[in-house]
Amino acid sequence: MDSKEKDKILIVDANSLFHRAYHALPSLKTEKGEATGAVYGFLLAFIKQINDIKPKYVAICLDFPAPTFRHKEFKNYKAGRPPTDDELKNQFPKLKNSLKAFEVPFFEKKGYEADDLAGTISKKALEKKKNLEAVIISGDRDLLQLVDKNVKVGLLKTGVKNFTLYDKQKIKDKFGVLPERINDLKALKGDSSDNIPGAKGIGKVTASKLLNKFKDIEELYDKLEKEEVKELTKRTQSLLKKNKDKVFLSKKLVTIKKDIDLNFNLEEAKLDYNKEKVLEMFKKYNFKNLIKRFNKKEQKKTLKMF
Repeated sequence: MDSKEKDKILIVDANSLFHRAYHALPSLKTEKGEATGAVYGFLLAFIKQINDIKPKYVAICLDFPAPTFRHKEFKNYKAGRPPTDDELKNQFPKLKNSLKAFEVPFFEKKGYEADDLAGTISKKALEKKKNLEAVIISGDRDLLQLVDKNVKVGLLKTGVKNFTLYDKQKIKDKFGVLPERINDLKALKGDSSDNIPGAKGIGKVTASKLLNKFKDIEELYDKLEKEEVKELTKRTQSLLKKNKDKVFLSKKLVTIKKDIDLNFNLEEAKLDYNKEKVLEMFKKYNFKNLIKRFNKKEQKKTLKMF
């Protein structure tokens, strides 16, 4: 079977998309004065993803609102991020209601992030069914480490509706390393957005060069300790040795879990929603533009989804 003929599972990092929608779109309110802008933006993007990717299955991943195992490993993980706006927090129940209307399963688990759920679901789905391709949508580059011959990651562009789909070669072209080395790359250079320390003084260019010489940070440090990397400058060797503990901690923090205990059933993720329930949800939240688009497509009877 050609790869173009594979069934697809769409896995959405909902928190990433929801936050992006909240900040990218104007505030919207229902007739009762309840904020719905983030929900509307999420649905615009979600509908476009379904139209573009044409998945047979869909799963939505959410962050659980509590510290994760990463916070236990490193108390300053993601420190410095501003608290979530109340207006956005108050829209999460509406987001979940909208997902229920589409009858798509959503997952959250205490101690883990949406990334870990996406990693686990993609692995479980691919183990369950041959000739399946997983497409993960997010704004988080960490997920690029999951890309392989059966997994692609769509990174959101500016706004919420458009994304760039990454396969192994595109990641190599852009970041200088293959997907399986993305976590090593971040471990070396750090990531200020998540407060990942890395090795201060080692940037993206140096990190990618190192990872094209050595399989991973484990091999790099093993050879450093045996003094088998004389081709590196004294400065680079000094920075690596000085920050060894931070580099290995960083890799632990950025590596996505793919084996968490999660009750995922591929058949229950099959995209098969009730159009009346969706229309009712649109009306409840006063999404007039979506109602108009929905009715127009229903009259033409040309597309399964809008």
